[in-house]
Amino acid sequence: MINFKALAATTLLAATTIFGGAAVQAETCGRLGYGTFCNEYEGYSRQGQIYTVGYVNGAEREGFNIICNGRNLVRWESKGNLSQGQAQWVAEEFCALPN
Repeated sequence: MINFKALAATTLLAATTIFGGAAVQAETCGRLGYGTFCNEYEGYSRQGQIYTVGYVNGAEREGFNIICNGRNLVRWESKGNLSQGQAQWVAEEFCALPN
């Protein structure tokens, strides 16, 4: 059985470690494909909504900065062990999630 609270904390720690910054105030976690994500809304820019996202799928881990305009991906950058295609998919699917 997966302990989602521990997973969320690990994901959050990984995303914070990768991108730096203060501890997360409020996070949302859920399933995306076969993996789990946790995100924090960082604010709004002219391009759209800015999020910090951590994604874990087994041994695969990725920390993202994602900008969404509504449910459309505008831009993303990440660091972790996903392939470029896998990271692109996570970013697109994250933005497509209903609010």
